[in-house]
Amino acid sequence: MRQLSTTAALELTPSEEEELLLQLNRVLESLRALEAVDGKEAPPLPAVPAAAVWRTGDEPRPSLDRDIVLRQAPEAREGFFVVPTMVGEGEER
Repeated sequence: MRQLSTTAALELTPSEEEELLLQLNRVLESLRALEAVDGKEAPPLPAVPAAAVWRTGDEPRPSLDRDIVLRQAPEAREGFFVVPTMVGEGEER
C-alpha cells in the first residue's frame, strides 16, 4: 500500500491506508469472482457503432487553466508535467 501511495503521490494517514487497503481487497475479490465465471457459452455482446458514442458532437470548448492544473501536479517544469522516463527513451533506433 505504501508503494502504491508513493507512486500515486498520495499522502495517506495510517487509517486512510487501512481503509484504502480494505477497498482494494474488495475490488480484488470481485475480480477473482469474475475470473471464476465461464463465459464461453455466453452470447457475444453487440458492437456499438462509434457514431453512437459521440452524440454530443466534437465542438471546441474552454479547457482547464494551465497554471491551476500544473500547481496540482507532483512536479512541473516550464509549463509542462514532469513524468518518469519511459523504458528505452533516448535510445538510438
